[in-house]
Amino acid sequence: MLLLKVDKTELIDAYNKSEVDALLDNKLNVIDQIDAYTKGEADTLLLLNVNQSTTYTKIETDYLISQIQVGDVDLGGNITIGTAQTINANKTFNISCKFVCSIDGIATITGTSFVKSVANDIVVLLGASGTKPISEFAGTQTDMDMALLQNEQLESALVSMIDQRTGRQPYREILKQFPQNLDDQILCTVDAIKLFAPNFFSLRKVADIFEIPHTTLKYRIDNRDSRKKSEPNKRLFDDTEEEIFVAIIISTYEEGSPFTQASFYEYLQQEYPEKEASKGYVQKLTNVAASRIACVDFVEGRPACLIHNCDESGLQDFVDAHNKSVLAPVGIKPADCRYKVERDGRKVSELGTIVLDKERVPILCVVKRMTIDNNLYDNGLREGRDVIVLTSQKGNVNSYHFFIQARDIYIPFVKKQRRDNNLRATERATLIIDGYGAHVMDEVSNLFKKNCIDVLLLPAYSSHRFQPLNLTVFHSMKACVKSRVTVFEKNIQAHK
Repeated sequence: MLLLKVDKTELIDAYNKSEVDALLDNKLNVIDQIDAYTKGEADTLLLLNVNQSTTYTKIETDYLISQIQVGDVDLGGNITIGTAQTINANKTFNISCKFVCSIDGIATITGTSFVKSVANDIVVLLGASGTKPISEFAGTQTDMDMALLQNEQLESALVSMIDQRTGRQPYREILKQFPQNLDDQILCTVDAIKLFAPNFFSLRKVADIFEIPHTTLKYRIDNRDSRKKSEPNKRLFDDTEEEIFVAIIISTYEEGSPFTQASFYEYLQQEYPEKEASKGYVQKLTNVAASRIACVDFVEGRPACLIHNCDESGLQDFVDAHNKSVLAPVGIKPADCRYKVERDGRKVSELGTIVLDKERVPILCVVKRMTIDNNLYDNGLREGRDVIVLTSQKGNVNSYHFFIQARDIYIPFVKKQRRDNNLRATERATLIIDGYGAHVMDEVSNLFKKNCIDVLLLPAYSSHRFQPLNLTVFHSMKACVKSRVTVFEKNIQAHK
């Protein structure tokens, strides 16, 4: 060793002769030397107290690896979890992923296994860590989007409606037309039935095939050739505008400040200057506003004995109110039958007036004939005092009758009321009437002005709600007459 000048550092891992001889005596295979450790490495392992119970030899390790036999797989996005572990909700998957259960006993993973906090069943989870309401994915269905009736259903319905042989002819004609939507299919069906089986055509039967009201079917047939406008009517809203407009109306109502007729019209002019309100609506609004102002001017503070309401009503026994039997061609419906009638029955009209203080005003009675029925006075009515009888060709009240009533009945009554209640001769009276033409003619208006009588016209088309006579006397009178007349059949004009 001294002669070889061996460095001391090289003697640390040296073996003595007896150790080398022992190794040679064991005749170790040269291959085994591949996995041999130096003495220093072995000492290090012993010092680190490595658990040798799980140690594998290289041959064992190579064998285990060879049993896996896995191809080239990108494992960059894989996540391994234990039986009791869960995936955190804040884990982001930026690549396509698949959840595989390889442990026996674990339940199948379903959509409900993935829950986003503070979310409910009305939202959809989006990939960008957000949500979106399910309602946004749903669209409204229009007539153009409605699915056509299945061919089998249509054929079966036509055969059932017509017959086994003839019913297939309209069906084949419909198929030739290639309808693109439900409207086209309905109109093609109507045309085909009228062409091949006109005697079997019926609005109700065709409407039943497509499960729509027969009135809707008639409207579609009547308007099939009408020109479609490319833009909405100036007086109308499109669907979106209408939804917004209705929402605003509801919102103002719920907030406790609903639209009045005046504020509603002002809102229309401000927000929708391009829209035009119908003349009828504007006139109605004007009439209502004028009527309210007139109520304040002509009613408030005036004596009850000088506030009156006048209107006309009539009764007639319709001789053609009963069902008739007539000869008609086969296929004609009862509603299509028309026949001429003459209404020669009695017709009586009356022009009555009521007073707020319950005083009686003589009635003007109009009949059709010069000969007055005796029963007109059966209840003790006195001609000229309780009732004044006039005649007309049709038994209706006209402008002449109203002028006679104003001159000979109403104005004398107003003068009497002033005297009986110790009022001035110029104390103004109020007459509430509707806008019937005979009520507002110049001769009558001048007569009222001369006698200090103000006319308060009711708003148009509001008599059934605001006319005092209609709500009281005339209503009771017609109810009484109806209870006595029993010869009319129900659901006909005379009975109603």
